[in-house]
Amino acid sequence: MYRLTSGLPSNPSKRDLPKEPGPREKLLAHGVQSLTEVELLSLVLGRGGPGTPVTQLAEELNALLFLDDGGTRKLALEDCLAIKGLGAAKASAILAGIELGRRTRTVRGRPIHAPEDALPHLHWLVDCSREHFVALYLDTRRRLIKTQTVSVGTLEASLVHPREVFRPALQLGASAILVAHNHPSGDPEPSPEDIALTARLDKAGKLLGIQVLDHLVLGGSDWVSLRQRQIEGGVGVAMFAA
Repeated sequence: MYRLTSGLPSNPSKRDLPKEPGPREKLLAHGVQSLTEVELLSLVLGRGGPGTPVTQLAEELNALLFLDDGGTRKLALEDCLAIKGLGAAKASAILAGIELGRRTRTVRGRPIHAPEDALPHLHWLVDCSREHFVALYLDTRRRLIKTQTVSVGTLEASLVHPREVFRPALQLGASAILVAHNHPSGDPEPSPEDIALTARLDKAGKLLGIQVLDHLVLGGSDWVSLRQRQIEGGVGVAMFAA
């Protein structure tokens, strides 16, 4: 007598059960958009650490990165290294992936004619704990060629020389620049030093034939355009020559 069976052992072990598809198989079958945040992080990590499965690392990173209100937290290398089992190599890969995602969100082909056009390229500055001075180098049609951090300063200030700003402009063949920096204090009000530097940059740009479109100061959720401030008569000196 023969008995029909399901083909599985009567007491199947975990090893005998069909294996659930992992993130890579899921991506290949259904596309990257089908993955959860934890699965995406698992793929970037590749494998776990000593005694720590990759899914556990991904879950801890996910909890650290994504806020309850739907926003994201800006991670530093130290934040990632605080997770047990996550070394410098994996932490660097995660931070590089986050930065790449941030850069792909900016619109590179759109001309920059007003401060509002530049803000998508600069919003990351408000999360920086130190002052960063950044230059946007533009072509003759005011399209972005490159964004470059010129200087990283202390908690309160950064030191910038015009030659550091204009050297890349000459190398890139830029016809105009827009500069910006953050105030880690959260107050975007320009300092006397900001105003003096803007005037120096505008003067140097005139000599080189490279227009300085504006100087933006970002702090917290606010920002100030020094060119607009001059137009409105909010400063006592002419930063931008006619």
